[in-house]
Amino acid sequence: MLLYRHFPTREALLEAALRDGLESLRAAADESLDAESPIDALTAWLERFSARSATWCGLPRSVLTALHSEESELHATSTAMISAATRLLVRAQEARQVRADVDPEDLFTAAAAIGWVTENADPKRAARMLMQFRDGLRRTDS
Repeated sequence: MLLYRHFPTREALLEAALRDGLESLRAAADESLDAESPIDALTAWLERFSARSATWCGLPRSVLTALHSEESELHATSTAMISAATRLLVRAQEARQVRADVDPEDLFTAAAAIGWVTENADPKRAARMLMQFRDGLRRTDS
């Protein structure tokens, strides 16, 4: 309870706790924009996000909820991180490596599921799921 006294809301506490991690994910996405293989860069970022999700239970839900609420303490940080990941997705789509019908929320939903498997089941299965998701992202008409 003492920790809560320093923050006006639960989201303010979450924002303070998650700020560095979300900023790290944003920076990783931005740094990956020049990678030779856009789909490899996107997959590596998803793996990193999934691992972070396993560490911070409820991270994807908090991020996605904050995106839809400008009043949220997490809104700006979440928006910056998701915007960076979206640039990775768009780059892979423009390179015709990823299906055009994939949207950012698809990525975060899959990453959340893979993070849950990492946290609650078997990390080897999570790695397999990530590769299966990567295969599902690929364009089949290129």
